[in-house]
Amino acid sequence: MRLVRGFVLAVAVCALPALNVGAAASPETLIAQATDTPPGPPPTNPQPDNPTPPPAVTPGPTTPVAPPAVPPPLPAPQPPATPVTPPPLPVVPKAAYFIEQNGQAAGPFTIEQLKAEVDARRLTPQTLTWKSGDAAWQTADKQADLKPLFANLPPPIPVENQWRQFLVGTWQAVINTMNSGYQFSQTVTTQFRPDGTFVGVVTMAINGQPGSTQPISGNWKVQGVGGEQFTLTEEIPGQAPATVSLRRVDQNTVVNDTEGYQAQRIGG
Repeated sequence: MRLVRGFVLAVAVCALPALNVGAAASPETLIAQATDTPPGPPPTNPQPDNPTPPPAVTPGPTTPVAPPAVPPPLPAPQPPATPVTPPPLPVVPKAAYFIEQNGQAAGPFTIEQLKAEVDARRLTPQTLTWKSGDAAWQTADKQADLKPLFANLPPPIPVENQWRQFLVGTWQAVINTMNSGYQFSQTVTTQFRPDGTFVGVVTMAINGQPGSTQPISGNWKVQGVGGEQFTLTEEIPGQAPATVSLRRVDQNTVVNDTEGYQAQRIGG
């Protein structure tokens, strides 16, 4: 028995690598050393005493992950708010006038159009006008809206000057009378000058036979009466002034209402 145990022990000891050859060891120590794991070779990369732990690895999913839900579409962009504009101001109707032209009502005209009529001398302060609301026709100078249109016009020519301008020229009248069975005919030709003087000639004829001829000259003046009537006064030296009432028929004809004859314009 003792041999066997010693053989086993000796085998065991021989089988183990030399552990500590230089030092004596007890059998218990040798057995303990034999049972320990033999040391390996030293590590090629020695680790520090407190190595940094490697990053944690998150395990991947074991099954495919579905994609996230598609987000709902964004609402369509709204157009910018249109500014609210106030309603247009009410249009104030312009005054419309009718005017008298050649005895007829012409129009309607706005104030701007009537200004053109004034410039063309077709509308004067004495032109008859009417607008809605007027009780009757009245002259333009009575309309408050129209008065400014005439602000730059010269004042009207005095009536006497109007008739003076009309009468300037050469006129002729034939006056026939009967006396004692004889027919007397006077042809009066008179030139009225702008300076207020006149010259002329009176030719007498009896029963159609030429008679005497008498020149005349003097001064003249007129005065308006109203409408188409005016008076003419002739002053011949050595005679009393004579005044007759004349009435204009047209631009070339007047009627002597005092003596009952007509005169015609025969020259400028």
